[in-house]
Amino acid sequence: MLFRSFLAVLAFALLYSFATAYVKAENELTAQKSHQVEKRAGYTFHCVPEWLQCTAVQVVIRILVFIVTDTGAPLETDLVISTEIESESNPGVVLWSGELTLHAGSFFESSQTIYLPGNANTLFGIIYTDPFSLILNHELLGRCGQGSGDPHMVTFDGHKFDFNGHCSYVLTQECDKDAPSFQVTADFRGRNPSTPYEPPTRMVAFNITNYGTQVIRINEDNSVLIKGKAFTTHSARIGDNEGFVSRSGSNVTIYLTQPSVSLNWNRRLHGITIGLENVDLFSNVCGMLGNADGDPNNDFVMPDGKSTSDVVEFGNSWAVGGSCP
Repeated sequence: MLFRSFLAVLAFALLYSFATAYVKAENELTAQKSHQVEKRAGYTFHCVPEWLQCTAVQVVIRILVFIVTDTGAPLETDLVISTEIESESNPGVVLWSGELTLHAGSFFESSQTIYLPGNANTLFGIIYTDPFSLILNHELLGRCGQGSGDPHMVTFDGHKFDFNGHCSYVLTQECDKDAPSFQVTADFRGRNPSTPYEPPTRMVAFNITNYGTQVIRINEDNSVLIKGKAFTTHSARIGDNEGFVSRSGSNVTIYLTQPSVSLNWNRRLHGITIGLENVDLFSNVCGMLGNADGDPNNDFVMPDGKSTSDVVEFGNSWAVGGSCP
């Protein structure tokens, strides 16, 4: 009898000890999480593709990770972000994986060049954990279109054509609104500076607007204006969490948060690649890069809603008023 009583007391003591230890550990974990959230409050994390090529049998990108802070202060410690990319048509099959480190004192970092099997119509997904909210994200990489050289254009749906204009043209914008949430226009000029309005031409400068207000201007000398002010550093934020600008050599990368649109300009190649990262923009954009609805056969739609098969008519229809000589 005494032995049974001893066992009962011992069992109770062990259970009490385990319960006390569990509650203590849970309280410590809660306090630790609260401390982490408190330390990291005011940070917004972004993970987006930097489109380099989307025209051949493979897509070439880099992954750009950056933060925007309420105070403008950079990170105090290194931040390691694990990412994966998979094809949306074959979910679960990882095409690329790696870790990106956002170093203390910085705002952004870019991955190495990543080659993915696919084309302009292939949809890829990116998977990562937000280091501040600790939420696992699975997002589409979006669609991309581009123009390069004199100029060779590829719509968001993969339709290829050449257009030698000498005005300013709408490359893409949100449609069916008097003041679109975004618009990208390009200045086309001749390769020979002494005859700027004669073919062959190429893209030399760009305007990016939000709701009719200029946000970014890339000039012919590759200088950049952010809301009218010269951009002279390696990277900078746009306004109040409106986006991000970075420069590396002759490359300028721009990311807008509302809506989610990216732009990569390579002055050496006179090539621009624009990415639509917001699925709500699919089928809701227009311009020389088409409507991003997945069908390359209906991309030549003019501002009046009519379709054409004539490249010159299509391109000229998207000329910015007053920009032609």
